[in-house]
Amino acid sequence: MTISDYTVYWNVDSAPTASSYIGSASISASPYTFTIPSNAIRGSTYYFKIITNGSVSGYNSDISAAEATVIVNSLPAAPTVTSSSSRVPSTGGTVTFTVTAGGDVDTSQTKTLYYATAPDGAKTLFTSPLTTPTLTTAINYYFWTYDGLEYSSLYTNKTITVNVAPSISSFNMTAIATYTPTV
Repeated sequence: MTISDYTVYWNVDSAPTASSYIGSASISASPYTFTIPSNAIRGSTYYFKIITNGSVSGYNSDISAAEATVIVNSLPAAPTVTSSSSRVPSTGGTVTFTVTAGGDVDTSQTKTLYYATAPDGAKTLFTSPLTTPTLTTAINYYFWTYDGLEYSSLYTNKTITVNVAPSISSFNMTAIATYTPTV
């Protein structure tokens, strides 16, 4: 007797059994590639087990005790951002942002921080705190958490404005003179 093929069983959030699973595939060679469905729930775990099928009927193995798992990546939350100011002087100034990465159920992933000056602009990796260059015009900063696979679907936006210098549009002057005659 020889091994003729294998049956891969899978289930979501619990290990499959030969009678309780959401999908299976017969394969004759390895490796087997499984594509996570596009409607998979983020954060869920797919469990996989195998049965070896013999070339003679009735000589199949029991479902394997070992299992393989794949966790569907969960998007991280947008970061929390505080700024030293939301306005700089009319002559220009800098702002320092203190940024904390958003939470993520995938605790094994290392989260990093990115920013851009447009929501669809090129993202730049940084370490908090972030100090801007000298700003002389209003600008928006956008911040994301990155979990090593994907950016947070939402960003945190901070707008920095520049104070308008006061100007004098008109000037009125009144002079008062006092005359004291001498005797």
